[in-house]
Amino acid sequence: MHLKNGAVLKRGEYRIEKLLGQGGFGITYLAVQSGLDRKVAIKEFFMKDLCERDADTSSVTLGTSGSRQTVIRFKEKFIREAKTIASLRHPNIVNIYDVFEENGTAYYVMEYHDGGSLSSLDLPLSVDEASGYIRQIASALSYLHKRNTMHLDVKPSNILLDESGNAVLIDFGVSKHYDAEDGSQTSSTPVGLSRGYAPLEQNKSGGVSQFTPSTDIYSLGATFYKLITGHTPPEADDVYEDGLPPFPSSVPSEIASVIEKSMQPRRKDRPQSIEEFLGLLDAALAVPVPAEDPDESTEIETVEAVAVDDSEPVPTPSHESRQSSKKPSRKWLWLLLALFVAFTCAAAVLFMGNPSSSTEADQARSDAQQSVSKSPTEADQARSDAQQYASLMEMGAEFEENDATLLKAKEKYTSAKELEEKWSQSKDYGSLFCQDAAGALKRVENKLKELEEAESKKKAAEEQFNDDLTRYNDLISAADKLCDKGDESSLKSAIEKYKSAAEIESGYTRIEYSDRFNRNASASAGRAVKRLSEVQAAAELAKEQAAAKKKAEEATKNKAVGSASLTGTHKNHEWVDLGLSVKWATCNVGASRPGDYGKYYAWGDTRTKSTYTDNNSDSYGSSDSKWKNIGGKPSYDAARASWGGDWRLPTEKEFEELCEHCTWEWTTQNGHNGYKVTSKKNGQSIFLPAAGWRYGADENGVGSNGFYWSSTPYEDNADCAYGLGFGEVRHGVSWGGRSYGFSVRPVLED
Repeated sequence: MHLKNGAVLKRGEYRIEKLLGQGGFGITYLAVQSGLDRKVAIKEFFMKDLCERDADTSSVTLGTSGSRQTVIRFKEKFIREAKTIASLRHPNIVNIYDVFEENGTAYYVMEYHDGGSLSSLDLPLSVDEASGYIRQIASALSYLHKRNTMHLDVKPSNILLDESGNAVLIDFGVSKHYDAEDGSQTSSTPVGLSRGYAPLEQNKSGGVSQFTPSTDIYSLGATFYKLITGHTPPEADDVYEDGLPPFPSSVPSEIASVIEKSMQPRRKDRPQSIEEFLGLLDAALAVPVPAEDPDESTEIETVEAVAVDDSEPVPTPSHESRQSSKKPSRKWLWLLLALFVAFTCAAAVLFMGNPSSSTEADQARSDAQQSVSKSPTEADQARSDAQQYASLMEMGAEFEENDATLLKAKEKYTSAKELEEKWSQSKDYGSLFCQDAAGALKRVENKLKELEEAESKKKAAEEQFNDDLTRYNDLISAADKLCDKGDESSLKSAIEKYKSAAEIESGYTRIEYSDRFNRNASASAGRAVKRLSEVQAAAELAKEQAAAKKKAEEATKNKAVGSASLTGTHKNHEWVDLGLSVKWATCNVGASRPGDYGKYYAWGDTRTKSTYTDNNSDSYGSSDSKWKNIGGKPSYDAARASWGGDWRLPTEKEFEELCEHCTWEWTTQNGHNGYKVTSKKNGQSIFLPAAGWRYGADENGVGSNGFYWSSTPYEDNADCAYGLGFGEVRHGVSWGGRSYGFSVRPVLED
């Protein structure tokens, strides 16, 4: 059902390498973007239960008209959500590069990371490592929440690791965007439900109809639980009843408390913002560790004690820095003071013993004072540089969000990188400069290079577009002239030209190009195909009518008495003999005249309903043997239940016989559109009105489409059954969802 390895998309710009995974709404592939020679991940919209793929063309095809509308609606949502995600710019949110339509479906292209997901790590993680990942995802969620968007599916398998080991949030398939004014949702993708990570409100209808960060915070806390315990969290209803299981002894009680508060069953009992969550996490991580044995203190710790100014803490970019910046012990201050006094006294004794060396003593005192004052001066410089470093990194991140300010971002990251390198060898202060300015600078340089390459590629694409647009207009003009002639040969040539133009048009999905095509070539081709069908059908109909007329005349001439046997009644309902294997009723069940629509039934039901849904259908989704063939069974056959006697639903084969041995003429009877179906064998006919169908409480396709149930189930899908479907242009045996309300035309055994 998926694209083959080596398949190409968007005129060869993307080449499929392999399948990465498939869900209910889409298929994800690893691909190569040929222009930039980089690996990307491509997600294809494909509803597994409703879509099929043509093996020769790779085009995605649909089933009944009802399912087609459902798939189209969700495809439009897929495209809108992809465009929303593409507008996001955050280092911990996956980047989307492109969105386009092809093969009758939609695709979006995103960056590919091969570092695996958090669920693939060797769990449990240490508190420090797990907290680092949680902080990065919290930053991504804060960014989303400020834009009135909830992710709704945060879990370890939806968090990838990039080449630098940073966490990246992916899979926005069930995310929701909310109105900035009243907090109501503006997107309606299905609500995700990842067991163990979804709170109670995601288990009920309308539970996330209003914006609240606390829903994502529950999932973030559950992810934290998984990382530090190695166990999948219990489901939300179990947490509501029993609370969380006891944490391992390796997990500090303060960290356990943060997780418990985040996973409270009631939304109002959780942190109400990411900032509140991070405040709890900061407080938990700041709890002092047990003091070390003073006898084991090192010389480096002594220097830190002198250098740190308690009145103005050194900036700490991560929780690791905060944990290591312990308040200095006063004992070490006294020890240094004693050393200083001893050193000064020794110098004084030397001076007293040798007056001529007073200059040397003064120098010794000066050196001693400098040795004591050196560390505070270095700390002040580190503090100042760290503040400047943090500011440069923050400004660089802001400038990086806009392609137009990437050069400014490069400038800021370059300056930050110089500070990072300056302190990289410092054991005392190197940890203050750990935001990876070098990595950020490399990332910006790559973006600038991509922009330069994209601009060059854009110029080449513009030249190619101008050539294609000229050829497109020539093809459309020539095809229009051929259509004006109207004969079969000219129409066939016109269709080929329209299709060639449509192929050119489909290669340009970006709006700056697509808006310059003033015709929908596919639609023009469709109209030409329809005209050709009409011309061919008219010729065929004339031929068939002539043959039928001749045959009828012969039948009338040779069997003047036998015509009465071609019609009759059974149980007060009229039938017509079309010369086929069964006799056909002249009216639908529930109709009093051949042209009336009649009643609608779900497959296997014998009663009409005000609404038709999957939930109130007895047969939908069931593979019980009683549904193998319901023909003639009063409990399941609406024809037998309504008319009695020997009336029953037609089989799939009997509908195929009706299509093959009769001519079909679209006409009107009793004010209703439909098909006059005339036997090629004896000239007798019946009328099938285009009664449309029912789903939910809605009427669909009335006057333009019809669908009639057979007694034969669809063997490949327990949700469907066979029937006769038609519109103004086409008719034939098809299949539809068992829960839909369709018409019933009974038959009698011949």
